[in-house]
Amino acid sequence: MRLSPLKQDLLALLNGRYGQISSACLDWENLLSVAEYSKVGPLLFNQTKDLNAIAVPEEIRRRLKESCQINTMRNILIMDEFDRICSSLDDEKVDVILLKGVYFARTIYRDITGTRKMSDIDILVKEKHVEKTHIVLERLGYRHPGKGGSPSAIGDQGGRKAEMYFSRQKDVFMAAPVHLHWHIVNLSAPFFKLNWAGIDMSEIWGSSTPLDGKSDNLHAMCPIHMILALCSHGLSHSFSRIDLLYDIHSYISHHRDAISWDGLIDTTRRWGLVVPLYTGLLLTRNAFDTDIPSGFFETLRPKGPSLLERYMMRYIAKHDFPSEDNCIFLYLAMNRALVDKARFIIAGLGHLSSRTADLYS
Repeated sequence: MRLSPLKQDLLALLNGRYGQISSACLDWENLLSVAEYSKVGPLLFNQTKDLNAIAVPEEIRRRLKESCQINTMRNILIMDEFDRICSSLDDEKVDVILLKGVYFARTIYRDITGTRKMSDIDILVKEKHVEKTHIVLERLGYRHPGKGGSPSAIGDQGGRKAEMYFSRQKDVFMAAPVHLHWHIVNLSAPFFKLNWAGIDMSEIWGSSTPLDGKSDNLHAMCPIHMILALCSHGLSHSFSRIDLLYDIHSYISHHRDAISWDGLIDTTRRWGLVVPLYTGLLLTRNAFDTDIPSGFFETLRPKGPSLLERYMMRYIAKHDFPSEDNCIFLYLAMNRALVDKARFIIAGLGHLSSRTADLYS
């Protein structure tokens, strides 16, 4: 899959494959712009700080180091706040599965805190505990901006499966909002029922394991479910950022011996997640040479990706700043049968018309 020159150079630096750099004189300014867009600036610093194989301009090195230091301090504050939240939820007997940034900061990137950027604190709770969690967050100074300050979609199976909470405390620095999830996918109606309804949250909770000995209520998804969650999240952003792929790569590399690849294929088919898994893992392998078993892709999808999927993968590879909005093509590709595609398009048009009517009502 042909990459844009800037993306090829960035991935070559991140992977230590200096022989694949496309130019003898790197375009560092634009390369940094691509790195920042893809949220891998701190990772780029860690991969190049001791680099002797290729000269990094002193000004570029300074900016990368400063960005990494700021991100490290911010992540420390975020994780301190995360511990405070989880301690309060533990008091209320609310189980929590760690998602995205807080998971990686607590586990894989534990000793290199500033490697991964975090925009919020993502936690997953059981749907029956959403109201209790809401009360805990309010007690800690967070507010939900919805009507009446309470989650607007609780119990609405066709609505969003997550809500954002923001701090209103003036005397305490709060590093990030809390993104409260009760499903691994956060997508508005009507696409949830068409694309994600097969995901079994009871199976995810039943297969989760305690994260560490610090708190009884902290859990991690099993490797199969975590990979599917990362790929589903990546699809919702059109796999437009390199950090989404690096998360998948890092997780697989870290948990390589614990992954049941046959079990992953079985669960993926049962839950109807072939498109996010196939696309996510193929893009990840192409970007980072991720160790995925031989024949895995052929077994997962014998006929290969659809025209829409191939278009999306070429678009992501060739553009330095791919748009997240193109995920609609991947959602459409998840509906393989023509009649299912028609339902998706009709539902999408109906949703769009209702949103337009709300704007002008």
